[in-house]
Amino acid sequence: MAYYFSEPSHTFNEYLLVPGYSSAECMPANVSLRTPIVKYKKGEKSALYANIPMVSAIMQAVSDDRMAIALAQEGGISFIFGSQSIESEAAMVSRVKNYKAGFIVSDSNVKPDTTLEEVLKLKERTGHSTMAVTDDGTANGKLLGIDKPFMSDVASTVINESGGAYPELVEKQKYIHKVIENEEASFNKTIDSGLAILNDKIAASDGKELSAADAFQLYDTYGFPIDLTLEVLEEQGMTTSREEFDRLMNEQRERAREDRKKMGDLGWQSEDLGLDKSIKTAFDGYTTLEESAKILAIVNEGEVSGAAAKGEKITVVLDRTPFYAEMGGQIGDHGVITGKSGAMTVSDVQKTKDGKYMHIGVVTEGELSVEDEVTASVDAAYRQAICRAHTSTHLLQKALRTVLGDHVEQAGSYTANDHIRFDFTHFAALTAEELAKVEDMVNDAILAGSPVITEEMSIDDAKNKGAMALFGEKYGQTVRVVQAGDSIELCGGTHLDNTAKAGSLKIIGEASVAAGVRRIEAVTGKAVLKLMNDRQAVLNEAAAALKTNPNELSAKIEQQVNDMRALNKKLEKMGAKVATMQMVDLFNVSRNIKGVEVVATKLDDASADMLRTMGDDIKGKKDNMVAVLSAVNGDKVSLLCVCGAEAVKKGAHAGKIIKEVAKIVGGGGGGRPDSATAGGKNPAKLEEALEAVNNIVDAML
Repeated sequence: MAYYFSEPSHTFNEYLLVPGYSSAECMPANVSLRTPIVKYKKGEKSALYANIPMVSAIMQAVSDDRMAIALAQEGGISFIFGSQSIESEAAMVSRVKNYKAGFIVSDSNVKPDTTLEEVLKLKERTGHSTMAVTDDGTANGKLLGIDKPFMSDVASTVINESGGAYPELVEKQKYIHKVIENEEASFNKTIDSGLAILNDKIAASDGKELSAADAFQLYDTYGFPIDLTLEVLEEQGMTTSREEFDRLMNEQRERAREDRKKMGDLGWQSEDLGLDKSIKTAFDGYTTLEESAKILAIVNEGEVSGAAAKGEKITVVLDRTPFYAEMGGQIGDHGVITGKSGAMTVSDVQKTKDGKYMHIGVVTEGELSVEDEVTASVDAAYRQAICRAHTSTHLLQKALRTVLGDHVEQAGSYTANDHIRFDFTHFAALTAEELAKVEDMVNDAILAGSPVITEEMSIDDAKNKGAMALFGEKYGQTVRVVQAGDSIELCGGTHLDNTAKAGSLKIIGEASVAAGVRRIEAVTGKAVLKLMNDRQAVLNEAAAALKTNPNELSAKIEQQVNDMRALNKKLEKMGAKVATMQMVDLFNVSRNIKGVEVVATKLDDASADMLRTMGDDIKGKKDNMVAVLSAVNGDKVSLLCVCGAEAVKKGAHAGKIIKEVAKIVGGGGGGRPDSATAGGKNPAKLEEALEAVNNIVDAML
């Protein structure tokens, strides 16, 4: 029966929706969208509900497997469009049903009071080692347990119980909580990303076994625990070779050991040098930069030798030295060692475990021999640059503790000539404001011109004085205390005598190096001036290129960006016009194959987006057409296949067509019956691939 409406019809554009008032109570949490979807008797509950009152339209462009999965996740209902082959429709349904985040009924749920015996029986019956605890023990029950980070709460209990015996736990509890929270959040991210990668690898496998190489990559590269991998595989009815995994682990350990060996070690045994262990090099570098010494031993090209000639790289042991050896993060001094018969440049100094200083360098004149009396001279300018950086490091640590909190402690450092790399304990990246404040505090301390006072005292007196100790260091009864302004630390390095001599400090970077450890890189002294000059030169070059001055560079760049955006929009419009013109030409050159119009062509200067735009237009205007569009960008081939609704009904399938075409150009791809994309690596084969389209479609129809 037909119904006639006397009123004129209207479109959505003819109505204006005026927002009404909603109270504060009108919130998603207070509103239930649960909707019954099957019949039920009055007074009873429906056997089946949808969490949201939404279904998808039975349209080819809407109701595919992706829409079904998306709606299922939100508690809605989706349809699979029927204008496709039964095989294709069945494949879509299968993908939806096999999607792990869809409607999967759990068969392993327990109640809070379930006994261990009952758990074991359930595990034996289902084979599942992971069981969700719900309030009623059913799959539909409310999930109980931990649904948020909890380790910090556990830490609170530990601190309360053990704080008496370990007072540092109470002192640093704020920092402890932050680190634990960050670590737990990081671990959860690792698990989430690892599960996503693992699921992808499972999907790409044969469904029986995951390669040990993939399991090892998950562990070694992404930090995903092997035990969790095995558990997930068990739930999927899959396995992996634990023996092969362990073999890969052992190989990795061996590589790490070999790498450590390759790093080398200057800790020659004294007996290898022909020297008694009790002999130590006397260090006088705190008070002098030049002194007389005697050569005790020479290592020439890795072998103990009595002498070395010009051009040879050697390591020299002296009885005493003004050269500071690399220790505590401070690099070794540079300089020269000069004798009556020869001389050498010193480019590095290391200290052995038994207290001998190893001067590393190259003989530049004559010959040096064991027992030679020599003059050891430190490069004063190089030492001063190191002192600037080292003293600034002390000021930097003090500033960090002031700005960030007393939890900040040194976790490592590298002090070079006018360059600082300082690692410290902190739980988050520093903000721009915090970095600026730290930098200002350091420079204020430098400009204050405070004397740098170095004293030796007992460890107890040093602690009473408030001196900061370096991380992990073991100290004797007598220690060296360095005070620079408000900074007081135990330190064996070399320093300025006044903070003003540091000149200035500029932070050039801040980043994470480990969990709960941050790193600041900075420059001091002349390096700051060089940095500023280099940056000014870059600004000048950029300003010259844009034909403006450095002060107006920012505005000029903004103008250029806006101009580029406008130009890109014009290009997009021109591209659309060109695409329309090309599309008309395509309609004129198509070939009829079993009642379907087929065309395959290469488009010049076409992006992947342009291909998609043209493809959508073709589907909208020609429902009885199969079109394969291609473009070459560099050494890569982009392919798109679209099939109109009528063409799909007649058996055309874009995903299958594009797969065959892509094989010819050395690539792969796929997609839906109406639209599919692919790529290739062999542009030379593109013409051959396009010529094959007619035969591929003919065989399919």
